[in-house]
Amino acid sequence: HYAQWTKMLVMESLPYGTFGENFTVSGLLETDVYVGDIFRVGGALIQATMPRIPCFKLANKLGNTSIIKDFLWSGHSGFYHKVIEEGEVGAGDKITLLVHDEQSISIRSALGLYKLKEGDAVVLSHALKIKSLAPLFVEVFSARLAQLEAE
Repeated sequence: HYAQWTKMLVMESLPYGTFGENFTVSGLLETDVYVGDIFRVGGALIQATMPRIPCFKLANKLGNTSIIKDFLWSGHSGFYHKVIEEGEVGAGDKITLLVHDEQSISIRSALGLYKLKEGDAVVLSHALKIKSLAPLFVEVFSARLAQLEAE
């Protein structure tokens, strides 16, 4: 989302890696990638785990304290992966989706549930059934679900 961020931050350009990402790619949107999706990148096998959550370091780097809120509300957070199988990767390597679980939730939905207080008890219950859901999200979603059920 570099073009969007360059415009929003009123900057002439942003060098790749500005957001601390390990991969800078196009075509893998948070609305299309699901928690648990498995990809082949070069010789490596990786699994999407959760949306990226910005911290004060990004605000400091960009000299913009509102970037954290803007980053979250944009829904364009990017996402973390875990390495399932190590292998060499390089610029220009093709990223191929190998496994997609339609019963999972998108990275954007996970971000909404986690940081934007979106979703209801049904959605939280569904998310908690995802086997590859990060432990942090299990904890937060469980607490939110308990709170909703207590109301």
